[in-house]
Amino acid sequence: MRYIDYIKEHAEEIMEYGMNKNYPPSLIGKLYNPEKFENQGWSYTLIDKGYPIFCGGIHPLWEGTGEVWFFGSKRLNDHPIKYIKSFKKKALEQIEEHNIIRLQAPIRMEFEVARRFAQWWGLKEEGIMKKYYKGHDYVMMGWVR
Repeated sequence: MRYIDYIKEHAEEIMEYGMNKNYPPSLIGKLYNPEKFENQGWSYTLIDKGYPIFCGGIHPLWEGTGEVWFFGSKRLNDHPIKYIKSFKKKALEQIEEHNIIRLQAPIRMEFEVARRFAQWWGLKEEGIMKKYYKGHDYVMMGWVR
Protein backbone atom coordinates (compact mmCIF):
# COMPACT_ATOMS: atom_id res chain seq x y z
CA MET A 1 0.00 0.00 0.00
CA ARG A 2 1.44 3.34 -1.05
CA TYR A 3 0.42 6.87 -1.93
CA ILE A 4 1.28 8.55 -5.21
CA ASP A 5 0.37 11.95 -6.60
CA TYR A 6 -3.11 11.94 -8.09
CA ILE A 7 -3.58 12.30 -11.83
CA LYS A 8 -6.89 12.23 -13.70
CA GLU A 9 -6.16 8.79 -15.16
CA HIS A 10 -6.55 7.33 -11.66
CA ALA A 11 -10.15 8.60 -11.46
CA GLU A 12 -10.82 7.37 -14.98
CA GLU A 13 -9.55 3.90 -14.04
CA ILE A 14 -11.77 3.84 -10.96
CA MET A 15 -14.82 4.90 -12.98
CA GLU A 16 -14.11 2.17 -15.52
CA TYR A 17 -13.68 -0.53 -12.84
CA GLY A 18 -16.56 0.63 -10.64
CA MET A 19 -17.29 2.81 -7.64
CA ASN A 20 -17.39 1.82 -3.97
CA LYS A 21 -20.63 0.31 -2.69
CA ASN A 22 -23.49 2.61 -1.76
CA TYR A 23 -22.23 5.23 -4.20
CA PRO A 24 -25.44 6.88 -5.45
CA PRO A 25 -26.30 5.69 -8.96
CA SER A 26 -27.13 9.28 -9.89
CA LEU A 27 -23.49 10.26 -9.26
CA ILE A 28 -21.80 7.40 -11.14
CA GLY A 29 -19.88 8.83 -14.05
CA LYS A 30 -20.49 12.37 -12.85
CA LEU A 31 -16.91 13.27 -11.90
CA TYR A 32 -16.66 16.39 -13.99
CA ASN A 33 -13.19 17.42 -15.09
CA PRO A 34 -11.16 14.98 -12.98
CA GLU A 35 -8.04 16.97 -13.90
CA LYS A 36 -9.22 19.86 -11.70
CA PHE A 37 -8.08 17.88 -8.65
CA GLU A 38 -4.51 17.44 -9.93
CA ASN A 39 -2.59 19.48 -7.38
CA GLN A 40 0.73 18.12 -6.23
CA GLY A 41 1.06 18.00 -2.46
CA TRP A 42 -2.70 18.28 -1.99
CA SER A 43 -4.12 15.32 -3.96
CA TYR A 44 -3.10 11.69 -3.92
CA THR A 45 -4.10 8.17 -4.88
CA LEU A 46 -3.82 5.11 -2.65
CA ILE A 47 -2.43 2.18 -4.63
CA ASP A 48 -2.69 -1.37 -3.31
CA LYS A 49 -1.65 -4.48 -5.24
CA GLY A 50 -1.09 -2.28 -8.29
CA TYR A 51 -4.60 -0.81 -8.39
CA PRO A 52 -6.02 2.56 -7.34
CA ILE A 53 -8.21 2.11 -4.25
CA PHE A 54 -9.22 5.74 -3.90
CA CYS A 55 -8.26 9.23 -4.90
CA GLY A 56 -8.59 12.06 -2.45
CA GLY A 57 -7.10 15.01 -0.75
CA ILE A 58 -7.75 18.58 0.17
CA HIS A 59 -8.64 21.20 -2.41
CA PRO A 60 -7.29 24.54 -1.13
CA LEU A 61 -9.87 27.33 -1.21
CA TRP A 62 -7.95 30.14 0.49
CA GLU A 63 -5.32 30.39 3.21
CA GLY A 64 -6.19 28.04 6.07
CA THR A 65 -9.31 26.63 4.40
CA GLY A 66 -9.67 23.53 2.31
CA GLU A 67 -12.33 21.24 0.94
CA VAL A 68 -11.86 17.51 1.38
CA TRP A 69 -12.63 15.28 -1.59
CA PHE A 70 -12.70 11.51 -2.00
CA PHE A 71 -13.42 9.14 -4.88
CA GLY A 72 -13.39 5.42 -4.08
CA SER A 73 -13.13 2.29 -6.20
CA LYS A 74 -15.20 -0.81 -5.49
CA ARG A 75 -11.86 -2.34 -4.42
CA LEU A 76 -12.29 -0.18 -1.31
CA ASN A 77 -14.97 -2.65 -0.22
CA ASP A 78 -12.34 -5.40 0.23
CA HIS A 79 -10.82 -3.73 3.31
CA PRO A 80 -12.91 -0.61 4.02
CA ILE A 81 -11.73 0.07 7.57
CA LYS A 82 -8.05 -0.28 6.64
CA TYR A 83 -8.41 2.02 3.63
CA ILE A 84 -10.59 4.65 5.31
CA LYS A 85 -8.27 4.85 8.32
CA SER A 86 -5.40 5.31 5.87
CA PHE A 87 -7.28 8.17 4.19
CA LYS A 88 -7.95 9.86 7.51
CA LYS A 89 -4.30 9.56 8.57
CA LYS A 90 -3.07 11.00 5.27
CA ALA A 91 -5.58 13.87 5.41
CA LEU A 92 -4.56 14.72 8.99
CA GLU A 93 -0.95 14.91 7.80
CA GLN A 94 -2.04 17.33 5.08
CA ILE A 95 -3.98 19.44 7.58
CA GLU A 96 -0.78 19.90 9.60
CA GLU A 97 1.46 20.36 6.55
CA HIS A 98 -0.74 23.06 5.01
CA ASN A 99 -1.88 24.63 8.29
CA ILE A 100 -5.57 24.04 7.62
CA ILE A 101 -7.80 25.58 10.28
CA ARG A 102 -11.11 24.90 8.50
CA LEU A 103 -11.91 21.78 6.52
CA GLN A 104 -15.24 21.42 4.76
CA ALA A 105 -17.07 18.96 2.55
CA PRO A 106 -20.20 19.70 0.54
CA ILE A 107 -22.03 16.37 0.24
CA ARG A 108 -24.99 15.64 -1.99
CA MET A 109 -28.04 15.01 0.20
CA GLU A 110 -28.71 11.52 -1.16
CA PHE A 111 -25.15 10.31 -0.45
CA GLU A 112 -25.84 9.11 3.12
CA VAL A 113 -22.69 6.95 3.34
CA ALA A 114 -20.52 9.99 2.62
CA ARG A 115 -22.33 11.97 5.30
CA ARG A 116 -21.72 9.21 7.87
CA PHE A 117 -18.07 9.02 6.80
CA ALA A 118 -17.68 12.77 7.27
CA GLN A 119 -19.30 12.56 10.71
CA TRP A 120 -17.02 9.68 11.74
CA TRP A 121 -14.13 11.79 10.59
CA GLY A 122 -15.18 14.66 12.86
CA LEU A 123 -17.03 16.98 10.48
CA LYS A 124 -20.32 18.43 11.68
CA GLU A 125 -23.38 19.27 9.63
CA GLU A 126 -23.51 23.04 9.18
CA GLY A 127 -26.51 23.47 6.92
CA ILE A 128 -28.39 22.58 3.78
CA MET A 129 -27.45 24.27 0.52
CA LYS A 130 -30.47 24.23 -1.80
CA LYS A 131 -29.70 23.68 -5.49
CA TYR A 132 -26.00 24.11 -4.70
CA TYR A 133 -24.60 22.30 -7.74
CA LYS A 134 -26.34 21.31 -10.96
CA GLY A 135 -29.73 21.78 -9.27
CA HIS A 136 -29.07 19.32 -6.43
CA ASP A 137 -29.27 19.94 -2.69
CA TYR A 138 -26.12 19.46 -0.62
CA VAL A 139 -25.29 19.48 3.06
CA MET A 140 -22.19 21.37 4.12
CA MET A 141 -20.08 19.46 6.61
CA GLY A 142 -17.30 21.32 8.41
CA TRP A 143 -14.51 20.99 10.94
CA VAL A 144 -12.44 23.73 12.58
CA ARG A 145 -9.41 23.67 14.86
